[in-house]
Amino acid sequence: MRLSTRQLLCADRGDYGRQAFSWLGFSIMNPWQANFWSTEINCVDDEHDRLHEMLAALSFVILNSTNQTLSLEALGVMRNRFNEHCKFEESIAVGSGLGMEDILQHDHAELLSLLEDARIGFCNSDISAARAAVERFTQDLMRHDEVVDLPLFRLISSSGVALAL
Repeated sequence: MRLSTRQLLCADRGDYGRQAFSWLGFSIMNPWQANFWSTEINCVDDEHDRLHEMLAALSFVILNSTNQTLSLEALGVMRNRFNEHCKFEESIAVGSGLGMEDILQHDHAELLSLLEDARIGFCNSDISAARAAVERFTQDLMRHDEVVDLPLFRLISSSGVALAL
């Protein structure tokens, strides 16, 4: 049986789960608790699990590789994958008819701009600026998940709107 990132981080492992995730490039602001991180929409929760697994691996490469070309390629994959994630979330928000997609679009644009800052840093051979932008992205993504995604998708779930997924 394969455990999701959320399941691993929700396990009672003391600080080990946060340290491992932090080592992979993410800063954990709050302990991960299964009931806390659930949006109550299974496909959204599954998407977040897959996204965070991939971003953790890519962040590790970007933040630790001495090969600038490899880091830039990993960043490109990260940007493309996160862009697809944004489209997925925004389509659900639009489909809900609750008129809250502007909030997601604005926050997603800000997150994507951090990845663009990282790309520019790598292209200008400013590795420390590029890595700082990736670190800000991972921190801001955690904030986004907590203050935008969780409340929004829980509201959509509780609204009783039938989602066409």
